[in-house]
Amino acid sequence: MKPKTNLQWEVYNLHSELPPITVNQVDYGKNKCFKPKGFATSKKIWCAECGCEFKRDDSQLSVSLFGVDCPNCGKHLEVNSSNCRTYSPRNEYYTVITTFKGYQLLRHFILMKKCRKGEAATIDCIEVVQLWINVKGTTTIMAKPTNTFGMCGVYDAWCLGSMMEIRNDAYITEKYHIFSNVIKREKLLPQLKYAKIDSNYFGITPDLLFKMILKYPFVETLIKQKQMELLRYMKDNIDKVGKLWPSIRIALKHGYKFTKGHVGTYIDYLDMSRAIGRDMRSPKYLVPDDLHKAHLEVVKLKTKQDEKLRLEKNIKEAMKYEEQYLKDKAKYLGIIIQEGNIVIHVLQSVQEFAEEGATMHHCVYACNYFKKKDSLILSASVDGKRTETIELNLRTFEIVQSRSICNKNSEYHDKILKVVKGNINLIKQVA
Repeated sequence: MKPKTNLQWEVYNLHSELPPITVNQVDYGKNKCFKPKGFATSKKIWCAECGCEFKRDDSQLSVSLFGVDCPNCGKHLEVNSSNCRTYSPRNEYYTVITTFKGYQLLRHFILMKKCRKGEAATIDCIEVVQLWINVKGTTTIMAKPTNTFGMCGVYDAWCLGSMMEIRNDAYITEKYHIFSNVIKREKLLPQLKYAKIDSNYFGITPDLLFKMILKYPFVETLIKQKQMELLRYMKDNIDKVGKLWPSIRIALKHGYKFTKGHVGTYIDYLDMSRAIGRDMRSPKYLVPDDLHKAHLEVVKLKTKQDEKLRLEKNIKEAMKYEEQYLKDKAKYLGIIIQEGNIVIHVLQSVQEFAEEGATMHHCVYACNYFKKKDSLILSASVDGKRTETIELNLRTFEIVQSRSICNKNSEYHDKILKVVKGNINLIKQVA
């Protein structure tokens, strides 16, 4: 796509100034990515590196176990028994990490090797992705397109003959954030000194680790304290952990231990605790004795809060339908039926529909029953507690349905139906 932001235009222009990969860089990738191979027949071996064929002196078992040195190019060959005349190993990713004009730059190449008997092996090294990371940890992607089938881009199927363009990783993040088997680290920004402590980058895709360190300096603390579980969790939840870091830091100071498999649960626990308004500086909440129990508790509180917020939203939305409902059902609003501990009344407003739906966990509000001209909705309470919601057809005066919590029948279901049927004439009189 065309550059849109100032940052994208800057990267686009710098891309054109970037020098091509050097011969030494290609040789490094070639030697690391591909093992020298030889193929043995009953009498001879051909070297897939230089293409020459030479007489086999040792036994088949010996050359298969220990390999052999090519007398022509001098390379030690890993030997397989085969009569093949061509050999093409699997394409390999190769990454060069360097800097360019204030950016941390990761250049991802595909190495393709082709070998033919009697000819020297050829290596094609084609750059497919560039990741430009500025000092604020913002990544800009330059990459070749991929082949497409219909609407979907095929992962890893690069159009090698196409030009690089600005890309985004909104759909398949792994497509551009590549963890190559072979990485040549040449230069790092000064801020990334802790990234080179581990040659495997702590098992995190290098560009994501760089982004984490540049965007959130506290990542250096995680590395120093060897908080590897939290560090690895953060690679997929960079900003989530970043927002919660002040609380996490307090928890660490008070001896909280991040154990494998429980980091996500703890972070979710903190996130929900923050959402329900807890003091996120209090060790009382930050260092739970039983994480599982504390997590269940905060889930219940968060669910209750969400239901309250949803009800408030529904009530606010209901106001625009209030006038029409009162106009349509005005003559029924004064009806109250009482028999023993059962009290039945017509829902008085659209707001009450919202409250009824939230309390009873059914769709009387969500499905807009207040808009139905030929339906009258009543609420039955037993001992002052909402028990069932009844729908009455105003044309036939028959009960369409009567539902309790989650659309089930309550223990008073039959009694409620009997009370309504026994007082149908009261409703008919005002119809």
